[in-house]
Amino acid sequence: PVHDPTVSGLRSCANSVFSQDHPDWEWVICDDASTDSQVRALLDELSADERVTLIRRETNGGIVAATNDALSRASGEFLAFLDHENYCSHLSVMRRSLVNDLGGLRSGFDGAQDYDLVLRVSEHARAIAHIPRVLYHWRMSVGSTAADADAKPYALEAGRRAVAEHLDRVGVEAEVSLTDQRYLRVRRSPHATPRVSLIIPTNGAHGRVWGQSMTLVENCVASIVARSTYPDIEIVVVHDMIEESLLARLRALAGDRLVEVPFDRPFNFSEKINLGVVRSTGSIVVPLNDDTMVASPDWLETLVAHLEEPDVGMVGPRLLLADGRIQSAGHYNKFGPHHVAAGCTTDETGPFGLLTLASERSGLTLACAALRREVFDEVGGLSEVFPGAFNDVDLAYKLQRAGYRLVWTPEADLFHFESLSRDPSTRPIELTHLFERWGVECATADWFLPRLDLQMAGASLSDSLPVPPQTSNMVVTWQMAQIGKPGPRSVTD
Repeated sequence: PVHDPTVSGLRSCANSVFSQDHPDWEWVICDDASTDSQVRALLDELSADERVTLIRRETNGGIVAATNDALSRASGEFLAFLDHENYCSHLSVMRRSLVNDLGGLRSGFDGAQDYDLVLRVSEHARAIAHIPRVLYHWRMSVGSTAADADAKPYALEAGRRAVAEHLDRVGVEAEVSLTDQRYLRVRRSPHATPRVSLIIPTNGAHGRVWGQSMTLVENCVASIVARSTYPDIEIVVVHDMIEESLLARLRALAGDRLVEVPFDRPFNFSEKINLGVVRSTGSIVVPLNDDTMVASPDWLETLVAHLEEPDVGMVGPRLLLADGRIQSAGHYNKFGPHHVAAGCTTDETGPFGLLTLASERSGLTLACAALRREVFDEVGGLSEVFPGAFNDVDLAYKLQRAGYRLVWTPEADLFHFESLSRDPSTRPIELTHLFERWGVECATADWFLPRLDLQMAGASLSDSLPVPPQTSNMVVTWQMAQIGKPGPRSVTD
């Protein structure tokens, strides 16, 4: 579709089309009643090429009408949607038969018509592929949303409606709203509330939080009982070295929701979680550290809602430090696992609104994460060769190997008073196990956040920067483990 672009922009677009390597293509241009004589003359010039089909509308009908007119004259097996000033989100290649079956672009979605089409196509396509290369550019022309998202406020509302209608068609109950940064936030609600079993390993440790000394597991359970709005919660406490008086206080707090599971073996977080899952009855299980505290009353509703999608294997919340900064927004891979946005404030949005929107991750911390029981069982639960560190990393890789997605959401908050109840150091043998099991995955750039460390630092994606110190330490620790020497105390030292 074309309507009075800049002549220079249109000519640059044309040059990029004619210079492509692929030999078998046609270009269908629909001029939506342009008034600029120079634009009309350039279109006449372009149509002299036999590969170009030019359609002229007598009246201006808008981008949806013009695009649909062009679709009616297309003959190729595949369609590539190209804007006359080059913009990235619109370069989508789709099978023409599918687009025609769906009726082309829908009126009423001007400004987000391509977004609406992509969402409708996604509901019927056999497969969707993304090419992680820069193959297309969006010109920041005057009046374009490339330069100013508020240039076309109607497009923002059209995009919100496109997402809301898509969710309604696929049966997802959710509220769609615009963030302050003009991103679309989807806040889900569960259709059902099956029993959730919280699996809490503990040794009854004490810690000092906000100037007060407390028994961590007691504080954790108290926050679950007092703040959670989810109707069916089972609290499974897997305990060792714990006083009877503490158990009595937990019974008083949780009542018949409490399941006590004694554990009399050397510390192994993975073994404790596995045992707790066996003794639980919920269809959803949530490994939960005893040094956590509920902050969002509807945290479980939020996690459960994401698990209603059958290909979602695990969901994690936003974890906060005692001072309110982010402890973890999921994991990303950079020669091993690292916490996303560790130490950032909750006001920070991250690159492309990363910290404000539910999105996929390569890993999630098991300080708190929710899984369906059958998925936990399918991948064999937690690997007990990881008694302290990396059991969550190993679980994430197993889930992804089985074809499941991992989702992190900022809509559920818990405090995580990190490592108050156990030694946070990483043993070289644990790194050895991790690299022996998942060496290729550990050495591969993160699929979802390939250059997050650089982006969070404000670097350009084209910059060549050194490997972050924590990455170097992880590699050094693993190398030292091979020769029996101790490495740094932890991967973040």
